Amino acid sequence: MKHLPLYRRSLLVAAGVLLSSAALASQTATMTVQANVVATCELSTVPIIDFGNLDPTIDNVTQGDIVWKCTNGFNTVIKLDGGGSGNILARTMTGAGTLPYQLYTDSTRTQVFGDDVDGSSAAVSGVGYATSGNVTVYGRVLQADAATAVAGAYGDLVNVTIVF
Repeated sequence: MKHLPLYRRSLLVAAGVLLSSAALASQTATMTVQANVVATCELSTVPIIDFGNLDPTIDNVTQGDIVWKCTNGFNTVIKLDGGGSGNILARTMTGAGTLPYQLYTDSTRTQVFGDDVDGSSAAVSGVGYATSGNVTVYGRVLQADAATAVAGAYGDLVNVTIVF
C-alpha cells in the first residue's frame, strides 16, 4: 500500500510531462492588416463677399477666405462659377437693377477667379492638406458701375467647387 501513493504520484508526474510537452508545440500564421485612406475634401468656410455701402467716387474692394481641409497626397483645385449671370467674365449682382462686379485670385485684382475653362480665368490649385488650407477671394465693383447703379440692395450666388 505504501507504493500506491508513490505509483499515483509517478503517474501524475508523467501525465504532467505529457501535458506540458503538448503545450510546447506551436503553430504560426500570418495576419494581414490593411487600410485604405479615401481621398476626401471639405469646404470648411465659404466667405460672404460683402462690399457694404458702395462709394460711387472710388473702386469698391473687399475680400474673404475660402478654407478647406483634405486628406494628404493629392492635388486640389478651387473653382468659382459665373454666379447668376452664368458668365465668369461678366458677373453681376441683381436687385433694384444689375450691378457688375468681379472676383479675383490676386490682391492687385488682375487675374479673374473662375474655373479655367474659358482660358481667361484661373482656378486656384494646391496639394491636399492634413490641416486647413485657404485661398483669398478678392472682389471689386468699379467706380463707374457704383456711380450708375440704382439705389437698393444687390446680391449674387456663386458656386464654389473643390476638385480633388
